[in-house]
Formats: sequence, structure tokens, C-alpha cells
Amino acid sequence: MEPAKIKIFGWRAIKGFLPCRAILANRHIGDSGGCPVCQAGAEDIKHMIFTCERARQVWRSLGIEEKIQRLIMTDRSGLVILEEILTKDDQVQNLEVGFAELVITAAWYIWWERRQLVHGESVQRPSRSAMAIAALTKNYKLATKKSSILRKGWKKPPEGKVMVNVDAGFDENGGCGSVGSIIRDCSGGVLAAAHSFVPHLVDAPLAEAYALKEGLMLAQHIGCNRLINPIRLYGSGTNYEGWRFLGKFGSCYI
Repeated sequence: MEPAKIKIFGWRAIKGFLPCRAILANRHIGDSGGCPVCQAGAEDIKHMIFTCERARQVWRSLGIEEKIQRLIMTDRSGLVILEEILTKDDQVQNLEVGFAELVITAAWYIWWERRQLVHGESVQRPSRSAMAIAALTKNYKLATKKSSILRKGWKKPPEGKVMVNVDAGFDENGGCGSVGSIIRDCSGGVLAAAHSFVPHLVDAPLAEAYALKEGLMLAQHIGCNRLINPIRLYGSGTNYEGWRFLGKFGSCYI
């Protein structure tokens, strides 16, 4: 997936809104429609992106010049060609990126360097531009790649044991919170549940510690001494308050 600035560029190109010199000249803006880069031909979208000599050198360095030439052989406008390219699902095997993504990124980059030349700034060689385009396209692909996350639901405890699930909420502004706990058996049936409001809390880890304490006390209250608690503790070491509660329940299996 491409960033917003490249998507906007693609939309403007397809709609014919890029201020190429030939397009401006047709609207009686400016006195020349020639290409400011190669000085050989009217600068419309097709020329600027595909047929300008510098653009062709970029496509050649990217290794897709022949494919581009096949697309522009027919007498069609640049915006039609670009729109067709953007609908393709082809892959550029040597770069491991999508053909459409590579082309639209390259087109934006060619336009960006064209603007630099118009304003009297120096630009890099076409081969260096191609390297930058390939790197940008790969980086955009990696940045938007979604890793598959396997959601792990509640797992029932082994037969003969029960599971205590606890959680806590902390209000940083009010210095208070609430805790809740639930005990279920190996079939998933609820044996007991409880919740309470804690008026004075220092931070979220302390709220989790209170939740753990309440869960263990609930288990003791109903006479359970073989339980599993999968709580995620946000502290470590003996200084964490939550660990101290465990000493009171030596017969509980956590």
C-alpha cells in the first residue's frame, strides 16, 4: 500500500490534473509546452512518465522498460495507460514488489525530480533514481505488511482443577479502580464470580495485584485449593506487591 502523497499523485495524474507544460499550454497558461527535462517533445502525462528519455532510463534501470514499451505502443493517452497499469496484479519478480506499486512510485519520483530540475536544482543519475524507487517501494510494502495474529481464546483447565481469571481497571485521574474475578471448572461452567471497587490505588500494576488477591480469596471462600491462574502480571521481582499475596495460599496451584 502506497502512502497518501503517492495516492494523491496517482489520482491527479489519472484525472489529468498534473501541471505538465503541454497541459498548461492547452489552457493558455505559459508560452511553451516542451519538456523541460529532455527538450524533445511536448510534455504531457504520457511523455513525462513514460516516453521522456530520462524516464525511459529509469524504467530501464528498474528492469521493466520492455513491459512499459508494450503498454505505450498503442495510441492512448498517458492517463489511460496509467489507469490500466494500476489495475494489474502482476509482480516484479526480481524486486519482489507489485508492478502497479512500482510504477506509481516511480511515476511520483520522476515527477518529483522533474520539479527539482525546473527549479534549477540538481538531480541524481537515472540509475540512482531507480535504486531509490525500488527501495521506497519495498519499504512501503514492508511497512504495511500485516502479520497474522492468532487470537487465543479462553482455555479450559485440566480435569480436576478450576481456573481463576482476574482483571482490573485503573482510573489515573481519580486514583481509584475496580477489580473482578471469575472461577470456572474444566467444562467451562462458572463456579463463582465477584467484583469490587477500590477507592485508593497508586497505579495499574497495584490494581492488577488487588485483582489477583481478590481472585485467590474468592477461591479460598468457595473451598478450592486446586486452581490455575493465567493472569498476566505487569511487574517482576520480589518487590512487586502482587507476588506477596501468593504466600498466603500455599495450597493453591497457580
